[in-house]
Amino acid sequence: MEVVEIISHFISKESNIIRVEFKCINDEFDKVRTDTIEYDKLKEYGYDDSVNFNDFSGDFEEDEWESEYDEDEFSIDGDVLLEFLREYYLVEGDLPGEEYL
Repeated sequence: MEVVEIISHFISKESNIIRVEFKCINDEFDKVRTDTIEYDKLKEYGYDDSVNFNDFSGDFEEDEWESEYDEDEFSIDGDVLLEFLREYYLVEGDLPGEEYL
């Protein structure tokens, strides 16, 4: 079955987890699927295009940007995450069952 919608997700590089809630094409409207995937799988499938900002630490001061970078913080475009999930479940085949919302 194909993943068609991501309800929510949480990604932690430090903890090596991706927690995602999603729906597949034939799922009932009041049900959702939940899975926890190792973050390393995202990298293994080529979907991690994050930049290590520690490489640039000597190039600028944090005060210049008025923000602090959290190493564990990772953001991914929803369409990219959806594409990853489709490929991941196609290859791995271990799709979690439906649960009521």
